[in-house]
Amino acid sequence: MNTRLIVNALLLLLLGGLTIVALKPSKDAEKTPPPVTSITPTAIEQIHIERQNQPDITLVLADGGWQMQEPLQVPALPGKMDRLLKLAEIKSFAQYPLGDTDPSRYGLNPPTARIRYNDTQIEFGAVEPISSRRYTRIDDELHLVDDTFMHHLMGPVTDYIDTKLLPQPARITRLKLPGLHLVYSPDSGWQNLSQNEQPQNQDQVQILLDEWRFARAIRVEPLAQSPIGQDAFITFENQPDLHLVIDNQADHLRISNPEQGLIYHFSHTKAEKLLRLPPASDTP
Repeated sequence: MNTRLIVNALLLLLLGGLTIVALKPSKDAEKTPPPVTSITPTAIEQIHIERQNQPDITLVLADGGWQMQEPLQVPALPGKMDRLLKLAEIKSFAQYPLGDTDPSRYGLNPPTARIRYNDTQIEFGAVEPISSRRYTRIDDELHLVDDTFMHHLMGPVTDYIDTKLLPQPARITRLKLPGLHLVYSPDSGWQNLSQNEQPQNQDQVQILLDEWRFARAIRVEPLAQSPIGQDAFITFENQPDLHLVIDNQADHLRISNPEQGLIYHFSHTKAEKLLRLPPASDTP
Protein backbone atom coordinates (compact mmCIF):
# COMPACT_ATOMS: atom_id res chain seq x y z
CA MET A 1 0.00 0.00 0.00
CA ASN A 2 1.17 3.52 -0.75
CA THR A 3 2.94 5.08 2.23
CA ARG A 4 0.96 8.32 1.85
CA LEU A 5 -2.35 6.39 1.98
CA ILE A 6 -1.23 4.59 5.13
CA VAL A 7 -0.31 7.89 6.82
CA ASN A 8 -3.64 9.46 5.82
CA ALA A 9 -5.58 6.48 7.17
CA LEU A 10 -3.75 6.67 10.49
CA LEU A 11 -4.47 10.38 10.74
CA LEU A 12 -8.17 9.78 10.10
CA LEU A 13 -8.28 7.12 12.82
CA LEU A 14 -6.50 9.42 15.24
CA LEU A 15 -8.85 12.35 14.52
CA GLY A 16 -11.87 10.09 14.88
CA GLY A 17 -10.65 8.91 18.26
CA LEU A 18 -10.08 12.48 19.41
CA THR A 19 -13.60 13.45 18.29
CA ILE A 20 -15.12 10.60 20.28
CA VAL A 21 -13.12 11.62 23.34
CA ALA A 22 -14.17 15.26 22.93
CA LEU A 23 -17.86 14.42 22.59
CA LYS A 24 -17.95 11.94 25.46
CA PRO A 25 -18.70 13.85 28.68
CA SER A 26 -16.30 13.45 31.54
CA LYS A 27 -17.40 11.81 34.77
CA ASP A 28 -17.36 15.19 36.48
CA ALA A 29 -19.65 16.67 33.83
CA GLU A 30 -22.07 13.75 34.16
CA LYS A 31 -22.32 14.21 37.93
CA THR A 32 -25.18 16.52 38.97
CA PRO A 33 -24.41 18.62 42.05
CA PRO A 34 -26.57 17.53 45.00
CA PRO A 35 -29.08 19.89 46.62
CA VAL A 36 -27.82 21.75 49.66
CA THR A 37 -30.54 20.14 51.83
CA SER A 38 -32.48 16.90 51.66
CA ILE A 39 -35.78 18.60 52.44
CA THR A 40 -38.32 18.95 49.61
CA PRO A 41 -40.46 22.09 49.15
CA THR A 42 -43.69 20.11 49.59
CA ALA A 43 -42.55 19.02 53.07
CA ILE A 44 -41.93 22.60 54.28
CA GLU A 45 -44.57 24.00 56.62
CA GLN A 46 -42.69 26.82 58.34
CA ILE A 47 -39.93 29.23 57.31
CA HIS A 48 -38.00 31.55 59.61
CA ILE A 49 -35.63 34.20 58.20
CA GLU A 50 -33.01 36.17 60.13
CA ARG A 51 -31.00 39.03 58.58
CA GLN A 52 -28.50 41.48 60.00
CA ASN A 53 -30.05 44.85 60.96
CA GLN A 54 -33.54 43.79 59.82
CA PRO A 55 -36.54 42.26 61.60
CA ASP A 56 -36.97 38.49 61.63
CA ILE A 57 -39.68 37.02 59.40
CA THR A 58 -41.78 33.95 60.21
CA LEU A 59 -43.92 32.36 57.49
CA VAL A 60 -46.34 29.49 58.08
CA LEU A 61 -48.29 27.29 55.66
CA ALA A 62 -52.02 27.42 56.48
CA ASP A 63 -55.19 26.20 54.79
CA GLY A 64 -55.44 29.36 52.70
CA GLY A 65 -51.77 29.35 51.68
CA TRP A 66 -48.64 30.91 53.15
CA GLN A 67 -49.14 33.48 55.89
CA MET A 68 -46.67 35.85 57.50
CA GLN A 69 -46.85 35.61 61.30
CA GLU A 70 -43.98 37.94 62.23
CA PRO A 71 -43.48 40.86 62.19
CA LEU A 72 -46.95 41.28 60.62
CA GLN A 73 -49.90 38.92 60.38
CA VAL A 74 -50.77 39.11 56.69
CA PRO A 75 -50.94 36.82 53.63
CA ALA A 76 -47.57 36.17 52.00
CA LEU A 77 -46.78 36.93 48.37
CA PRO A 78 -47.03 33.63 46.37
CA GLY A 79 -44.19 34.48 43.97
CA LYS A 80 -41.83 35.28 46.84
CA MET A 81 -42.76 32.03 48.59
CA ASP A 82 -42.02 30.00 45.44
CA ARG A 83 -38.49 31.43 45.35
CA LEU A 84 -37.88 30.81 49.05
CA LEU A 85 -39.03 27.19 48.72
CA LYS A 86 -36.77 26.60 45.71
CA LEU A 87 -33.84 27.86 47.76
CA ALA A 88 -34.06 24.67 49.86
CA GLU A 89 -33.06 22.74 46.70
CA ILE A 90 -30.23 24.98 45.50
CA LYS A 91 -27.25 22.96 44.22
CA SER A 92 -24.13 22.48 46.32
CA PHE A 93 -21.05 22.60 44.08
CA ALA A 94 -18.60 21.75 46.86
CA GLN A 95 -18.84 20.36 50.37
CA TYR A 96 -16.23 20.53 53.13
CA PRO A 97 -16.29 19.51 56.79
CA LEU A 98 -15.95 22.72 58.77
CA GLY A 99 -14.24 21.01 61.69
CA ASP A 100 -12.31 23.39 63.91
CA THR A 101 -11.97 26.05 61.20
CA ASP A 102 -12.96 29.55 62.30
CA PRO A 103 -16.37 30.31 60.67
CA SER A 104 -15.46 33.99 60.42
CA ARG A 105 -13.06 33.08 57.58
CA TYR A 106 -16.16 32.41 55.49
CA GLY A 107 -18.29 35.31 56.71
CA LEU A 108 -20.28 33.01 58.98
CA ASN A 109 -19.59 34.58 62.37
CA PRO A 110 -22.14 36.05 62.30
CA PRO A 111 -23.71 34.95 59.00
CA THR A 112 -25.19 37.46 56.60
CA ALA A 113 -28.53 35.67 56.81
CA ARG A 114 -30.14 32.53 58.18
CA ILE A 115 -33.16 30.65 56.89
CA ARG A 116 -34.78 27.73 58.69
CA TYR A 117 -37.06 25.29 56.88
CA ASN A 118 -38.98 23.39 59.57
CA ASP A 119 -35.97 22.19 61.64
CA THR A 120 -33.29 22.53 58.94
CA GLN A 121 -31.22 25.71 59.17
CA ILE A 122 -29.00 27.21 56.45
CA GLU A 123 -26.51 30.01 57.17
CA PHE A 124 -25.18 32.23 54.39
CA GLY A 125 -21.77 33.84 54.58
CA ALA A 126 -19.33 35.60 52.27
CA VAL A 127 -18.74 35.10 48.54
CA GLU A 128 -15.75 32.97 47.52
CA PRO A 129 -13.69 35.26 45.22
CA ILE A 130 -12.54 32.71 42.63
CA SER A 131 -15.83 30.97 41.79
CA SER A 132 -18.09 33.85 42.94
CA ARG A 133 -20.12 31.31 44.85
CA ARG A 134 -21.42 31.89 48.36
CA TYR A 135 -20.25 30.04 51.44
CA THR A 136 -23.15 28.25 53.09
CA ARG A 137 -23.22 26.34 56.34
CA ILE A 138 -25.50 23.50 57.40
CA ASP A 139 -24.61 22.03 60.80
CA ASP A 140 -20.83 21.41 60.62
CA GLU A 141 -20.58 21.23 56.83
CA LEU A 142 -19.53 24.04 54.50
CA HIS A 143 -21.02 24.33 51.00
CA LEU A 144 -20.47 26.51 47.96
CA VAL A 145 -23.67 27.53 46.15
CA ASP A 146 -24.48 29.88 43.29
CA ASP A 147 -24.92 33.44 44.55
CA THR A 148 -28.23 34.23 42.84
CA PHE A 149 -30.71 34.39 45.70
CA MET A 150 -29.61 36.79 48.44
CA HIS A 151 -31.92 39.57 47.24
CA HIS A 152 -34.86 37.29 48.06
CA LEU A 153 -33.64 37.05 51.66
CA MET A 154 -32.43 40.60 52.26
CA GLY A 155 -35.40 42.64 51.00
CA PRO A 156 -37.67 44.63 53.32
CA VAL A 157 -40.57 42.96 55.10
CA THR A 158 -43.04 44.48 52.62
CA ASP A 159 -41.47 42.41 49.81
CA TYR A 160 -43.00 39.32 51.43
CA ILE A 161 -46.54 40.71 51.73
CA ASP A 162 -49.18 39.64 49.21
CA THR A 163 -50.13 42.65 47.08
CA LYS A 164 -53.65 41.30 46.60
CA LEU A 165 -56.12 43.62 48.31
CA LEU A 166 -58.93 41.18 49.16
CA PRO A 167 -58.80 37.70 50.71
CA GLN A 168 -59.36 34.59 48.64
CA PRO A 169 -61.91 33.26 47.93
CA ALA A 170 -63.83 36.51 48.16
CA ARG A 171 -67.48 36.50 47.09
CA ILE A 172 -68.79 40.00 47.73
CA THR A 173 -72.41 40.58 48.80
CA ARG A 174 -72.14 44.29 49.71
CA LEU A 175 -69.83 47.03 48.50
CA LYS A 176 -70.13 50.44 50.14
CA LEU A 177 -67.80 53.06 48.67
CA PRO A 178 -67.84 56.87 48.81
CA GLY A 179 -70.87 57.75 46.69
CA LEU A 180 -71.78 54.16 45.83
CA HIS A 181 -73.60 51.50 47.87
CA LEU A 182 -74.27 48.15 46.18
CA VAL A 183 -76.14 45.33 47.93
CA TYR A 184 -76.98 41.87 46.63
CA SER A 185 -80.36 40.25 47.20
CA PRO A 186 -81.19 36.71 46.00
CA ASP A 187 -84.60 37.98 44.89
CA SER A 188 -83.65 41.27 43.21
CA GLY A 189 -79.98 40.82 42.34
CA TRP A 190 -77.71 43.82 42.77
CA GLN A 191 -79.23 47.12 43.87
CA ASN A 192 -77.63 50.55 44.02
CA LEU A 193 -78.95 51.94 47.31
CA SER A 194 -77.09 55.22 46.88
CA GLN A 195 -79.41 56.08 43.99
CA ASN A 196 -82.45 53.99 44.96
CA GLU A 197 -82.15 52.09 41.69
CA GLN A 198 -83.70 48.63 41.54
CA PRO A 199 -82.43 46.53 39.96
CA GLN A 200 -78.93 47.71 39.04
CA ASN A 201 -77.32 46.74 35.71
CA GLN A 202 -75.87 43.36 36.69
CA ASP A 203 -73.07 43.36 34.11
CA GLN A 204 -71.81 46.74 35.30
CA VAL A 205 -71.76 45.52 38.89
CA GLN A 206 -69.92 42.32 37.98
CA ILE A 207 -67.18 44.26 36.19
CA LEU A 208 -66.71 46.47 39.26
CA LEU A 209 -66.67 43.48 41.64
CA ASP A 210 -64.07 41.71 39.52
CA GLU A 211 -61.87 44.80 39.70
CA TRP A 212 -61.97 44.53 43.50
CA ARG A 213 -61.62 40.74 43.66
CA PHE A 214 -58.45 40.69 41.53
CA ALA A 215 -56.95 44.04 42.51
CA ARG A 216 -53.18 43.95 43.17
CA ALA A 217 -51.35 46.96 44.52
CA ILE A 218 -48.28 48.54 42.97
CA ARG A 219 -46.71 48.41 46.42
CA VAL A 220 -47.70 47.80 50.03
CA GLU A 221 -46.44 49.76 53.04
CA PRO A 222 -46.96 49.58 56.80
CA LEU A 223 -49.57 51.96 58.16
CA ALA A 224 -47.54 54.32 60.36
CA GLN A 225 -50.44 56.45 61.62
CA SER A 226 -54.23 56.63 61.62
CA PRO A 227 -55.43 56.38 58.01
CA ILE A 228 -56.77 59.48 56.29
CA GLY A 229 -59.67 59.28 53.87
CA GLN A 230 -63.23 58.02 53.49
CA ASP A 231 -64.56 54.80 54.95
CA ALA A 232 -65.47 51.85 52.75
CA PHE A 233 -67.09 48.57 53.78
CA ILE A 234 -67.15 45.19 52.03
CA THR A 235 -69.34 42.28 53.10
CA PHE A 236 -68.50 38.73 52.01
CA GLU A 237 -70.66 35.64 51.89
CA ASN A 238 -68.65 33.48 54.31
CA GLN A 239 -65.95 35.78 55.68
CA PRO A 240 -65.77 38.66 58.15
CA ASP A 241 -66.66 42.12 56.94
CA LEU A 242 -63.81 44.32 55.78
CA HIS A 243 -63.32 47.99 56.71
CA LEU A 244 -61.08 50.04 54.44
CA VAL A 245 -60.14 53.72 54.24
CA ILE A 246 -59.93 55.23 50.76
CA ASP A 247 -57.71 58.21 49.97
CA ASN A 248 -58.09 59.02 46.28
CA GLN A 249 -55.31 61.50 45.59
CA ALA A 250 -54.70 63.31 42.33
CA ASP A 251 -51.80 61.12 41.25
CA HIS A 252 -52.68 57.77 42.82
CA LEU A 253 -55.07 55.84 45.05
CA ARG A 254 -54.26 54.73 48.60
CA ILE A 255 -56.42 52.11 50.29
CA SER A 256 -55.66 51.48 53.97
CA ASN A 257 -56.55 48.33 55.86
CA PRO A 258 -56.48 49.43 59.54
CA GLU A 259 -56.87 45.89 60.87
CA GLN A 260 -53.82 44.67 58.95
CA GLY A 261 -51.93 47.93 59.48
CA LEU A 262 -51.15 48.23 55.76
CA ILE A 263 -51.56 50.75 52.93
CA TYR A 264 -52.09 49.46 49.39
CA HIS A 265 -51.03 51.84 46.60
CA PHE A 266 -52.74 51.86 43.18
CA SER A 267 -52.42 53.96 40.05
CA HIS A 268 -54.89 56.72 39.20
CA THR A 269 -56.11 54.58 36.29
CA LYS A 270 -56.93 51.78 38.71
CA ALA A 271 -58.79 54.23 40.93
CA GLU A 272 -61.20 54.96 38.08
CA LYS A 273 -62.01 51.25 37.85
CA LEU A 274 -62.32 50.59 41.59
CA LEU A 275 -64.40 53.53 42.76
CA ARG A 276 -67.24 53.75 40.26
CA LEU A 277 -69.40 51.61 38.02
CA PRO A 278 -68.18 51.33 34.43
CA PRO A 279 -70.25 53.04 31.73
CA ALA A 280 -73.02 50.86 30.37
CA SER A 281 -71.34 51.00 26.96
CA ASP A 282 -68.34 49.09 28.40
CA THR A 283 -70.44 46.06 29.32
CA PRO A 284 -71.04 43.19 26.88
